[in-house]
Amino acid sequence: MVHFYTSNVVSPPVTLYVGADKYENEELIKWGWPEDVWFHVDKLSSAHVYVRLQPGQTIDDIPGAVLEDCAQLVKANRDVSWMMLYQFGIGVKMHLKVF
Repeated sequence: MVHFYTSNVVSPPVTLYVGADKYENEELIKWGWPEDVWFHVDKLSSAHVYVRLQPGQTIDDIPGAVLEDCAQLVKANRDVSWMMLYQFGIGVKMHLKVF
């Protein structure tokens, strides 16, 4: 089952979609929209976190506080303390932006 969270760090709040394992991640990919931006740990098995952009928004329009919420959800759904050594991948469909 895909989990839903609300990020209240911005107004209006943003819904975040989380797949905690490979099956839930596949559901997110299967039903994802072109407006979905996904977050995961690069080169490791991890949760996928999606945020849906509003019409006309780009990945650069996502507020830093929402980016932090997404990264924290990825981290919280991965029980590896050294995960922060790896890059977080943020992608829009098949386009990847690494931080």
